[in-house]
Amino acid sequence: MTPPPAVPAADGTAAAGAAALLAHRPWRRWVPTSALSRVPMAMAPLAVLLLGEHATGSLTSGVFLAGVFSLFSGAPGPFVGRLLDRFEMRRGLLWSLVAAAGSTILLLATAALGAPLWLYVLLCALQGLSMAGLLGGMRALLLVVAPPGNLRRAHFAESLMVELSAVLGPLLVGALALLGGADAALAGTALLCAAAGWAMRSAPALPPAPAAAATPLLPAVPVLRISLLVLCVSTGYGVLTANIPQRMADYGLTSTHATWVTAVFSTGACLGGVLASLRPLSADRAAAGTPLLLLASAAISLPAGLAQTVGGYAAALFASALLLVPLNGILVTRVEAELGLRRRAEGFSYFGAAATAGGSLGYLAASALAPLTTADRIAFLAPALHLALAGVLGAALISRGTPRARSTATEPTEGVSVSTLPSAPSPTESTSPRDEESRLRRELAAVYRLVAHFRMTDLVFTHISVRLPGPDHHFLINPYGLLFEEITASSLVRIDLEGRPVEPTPHPVNPAGFVIHSAVHAARADAHCVLHTHTRAGCAVAALEEGLLPVNQMSLEFHGRVGYHDYEGIALNLDEQRRLVADLGDHPALVLRNHGLLTVGRTPAEAFLRMYYLERACQIQVTAQAAGRLRLPSEEVCAYTARQFSGEAASDLTDDNGSELAWRALLRLLDRIAPDYGD
Repeated sequence: MTPPPAVPAADGTAAAGAAALLAHRPWRRWVPTSALSRVPMAMAPLAVLLLGEHATGSLTSGVFLAGVFSLFSGAPGPFVGRLLDRFEMRRGLLWSLVAAAGSTILLLATAALGAPLWLYVLLCALQGLSMAGLLGGMRALLLVVAPPGNLRRAHFAESLMVELSAVLGPLLVGALALLGGADAALAGTALLCAAAGWAMRSAPALPPAPAAAATPLLPAVPVLRISLLVLCVSTGYGVLTANIPQRMADYGLTSTHATWVTAVFSTGACLGGVLASLRPLSADRAAAGTPLLLLASAAISLPAGLAQTVGGYAAALFASALLLVPLNGILVTRVEAELGLRRRAEGFSYFGAAATAGGSLGYLAASALAPLTTADRIAFLAPALHLALAGVLGAALISRGTPRARSTATEPTEGVSVSTLPSAPSPTESTSPRDEESRLRRELAAVYRLVAHFRMTDLVFTHISVRLPGPDHHFLINPYGLLFEEITASSLVRIDLEGRPVEPTPHPVNPAGFVIHSAVHAARADAHCVLHTHTRAGCAVAALEEGLLPVNQMSLEFHGRVGYHDYEGIALNLDEQRRLVADLGDHPALVLRNHGLLTVGRTPAEAFLRMYYLERACQIQVTAQAAGRLRLPSEEVCAYTARQFSGEAASDLTDDNGSELAWRALLRLLDRIAPDYGD
């Protein structure tokens, strides 16, 4: 494709450092918006408790009202999140914050009028319901807030802000209550909700997800499994924090000291969040790191039950809290990988509801066990729970292998020196469509980064596409306007055979660029991936009358296995598709005369390695032709070597697994130089 006159600029950078995240303007504007939205959520339960006690004269009534708020802010979250997915996300969050501010003001008015308790209950439920979708919706909005390549780090940073708001919220309530009583605390909550709604106006828009209206409410099974894991992890940490007042009593100290020890725990969580945000784990390491972090949490939490002094107890809690945000960040990014672009607020709301419910279960467990045993024994419940979870997760990982091992599972295929590369799962395999799409997103993103690394790009032009499994004829392609080095798994756009997005996306798509790809995908069942380049050497060979010559061994991989298509102008004419497909035939590669190169493969890896060696063959040919007279092998040798590469003389090859080893080496290269490609 020839570049059009106007090119949309890519917003952001693919640099994986924290500096790139901070330099991204939408993210810088999002941080205060997120803080303003999360702090009132942390303030509301305590403010409601104080108001209930002040209005009714009963602490029990205040606790009951706070419980009503917590119940309605957590349990309906997935339902509210699904509603947010059906509308433009930013606008939905704005109106949620406006509703939260309004219901809080109504609570204040109710207290001033001396209304009956049932009205307080109704308004607390309304207040909680208005905040129920905020956690999931704000996570969903990170897709358009974070710069390309930094979505994983953004989730870790957001987890840090959750912990900071959990510390700051109660402190603000306490300060306002000292200055003006319970009414001032609730008024401050309403004011911050209104300010957050105003700030939300500057957030980027996330289009609605039409699929959310037609799909069932329950999310994918992996999301349910992750939410269950979150529930158990949160329960363990809930036990630890709920046990603090009892341990202080054992040490002969007061509830004031319990507040300070809780602050130490929160400080540890925030510090762990800072460290995790600076260097988040990659997707592959995160999968294996979850049981390891749980084991570490169990080991570090054990001294909390053994500590003989309050200093040792506080130190054990601080060390255990260091792992809270890393665990939270790993789990929420695993949810991110499962959701893609659909039902994001709903899926993240399951995560938030599980975290809230887990904390509540931890408090209930600690309260129920308090009359039955000592506080130091209750402290052992958290490490025991985390240890059991680590064992279950570790056994699951060992039984099914790591994600990287699954993505490089091999089956014999025909082709050009790539007979051992991974192939798409067959219908008989147990891989779910969502798991398969996640795998293909990571592989295709890896190919984009490798094409950039080996300097085969043409700015934001040319494309690499992959067919998704299923009857819908959907494909993944690069977002128009991003450099290949900026592309990540989550930024790839799902399109139909006409090149139109089938899911909401913040990125534009170039339908004209899919004309060639759609023709090949439609004509060749084995062309799961199509890769097209405009390199200097490739275009030079495409301009030669003789085309690709058998100059060296790399060229001989394609001897008799490359087609030629004459140039007909910019590939916008759909009538050209039929001739292009006929010229490609059953070859793995096509030289587009006066244009560029094209390769196909059963996997993104196969298409890339074919293009890598085709490009190298072109480079060698152009260099050799410039140096002097060519000496070419005989036709007999050329044909024999081509048969060796095609597998007909496989016994003559010295290494049947060379291509698989090369692909794994390339993935290790990306893990070092661009670990964010799978985000």
